[in-house]
Amino acid sequence: MPVIAVDASALLNAILDGGPEGDAARSRLSDEGLVAPHLIDLEAMSTLKRLERSKTIDSGVVETTLQALGLIPMIRLPSFLWCGGCGSSDTTSPSTTPPMRRWPKLLTSPW
Repeated sequence: MPVIAVDASALLNAILDGGPEGDAARSRLSDEGLVAPHLIDLEAMSTLKRLERSKTIDSGVVETTLQALGLIPMIRLPSFLWCGGCGSSDTTSPSTTPPMRRWPKLLTSPW
């Protein structure tokens, strides 16, 4: 199965947009294995709260969207795996191998 890296904006677009852009996002994401940074849920919550404060959506939509996010099957990877240490001397990074080369191994045996 192909794997696609997804961010919060793509997921929220797929969930919230009932128009052609949302249809395209849902179509693209539905046939893929999804990987995302582990902070994706917090990013989505932040965006939803901003939309709620601006009265673009109401609290019911926020709750329903958060529930939908929890049902989307995706692998959440720690941030250091996305940037390979991000050019720093980060000793918590398991490898200096670029993240894309590590993903196949991580997806079959994450830890």
